[in-house]
Amino acid sequence: MIGRESQQILPGELLPPEIESSAREAILAHLEPIDAPSGTMFLSEGERNDRMWFLTSGSAVIERKHRGGSIAIANLLAPAIFGATTFFRPTASTVTIRATSPSRVLALSPSGYDRLKRDDPRAAESLARATIQVLSERFDLLDQRMNEFMELEKRPRSTDNEWTKFRARLFGDPNII
Repeated sequence: MIGRESQQILPGELLPPEIESSAREAILAHLEPIDAPSGTMFLSEGERNDRMWFLTSGSAVIERKHRGGSIAIANLLAPAIFGATTFFRPTASTVTIRATSPSRVLALSPSGYDRLKRDDPRAAESLARATIQVLSERFDLLDQRMNEFMELEKRPRSTDNEWTKFRARLFGDPNII
């Protein structure tokens, strides 16, 4: 747990400015600070997550398993919140999130959240509302990316690929199968 003197650890950008300072202090009192070296796994795809994470310094990558390897979906730079969906809904993580630089995170455990709800229900509600706001922004971004993808699908596909060019030079007719 971190004390009042560490309030600067939780940047204003991480929580909406409308959260009162007393609620911020109550939230901070229930977070566990963790210094994480580069490479530290915060979430592992397919495994249960039991924390909500606040990245206060450093960076992390969001990866998803794909064709026997993994692909980077997004990069997170502090300040950022992650792990919220699997924190509030007990399911396995659909992504892996790991530190890509030395990072500092503040972790909220289920027992910490339960204590926050008991000790300061308004602060717990403020945190839940801030989490909903972050998730809403991410859903908007997902919607935007899906629309961009759908626009790309509308474009005619080019038949001018390497194999077509090779067949055209070899046979003089790219339509020969």
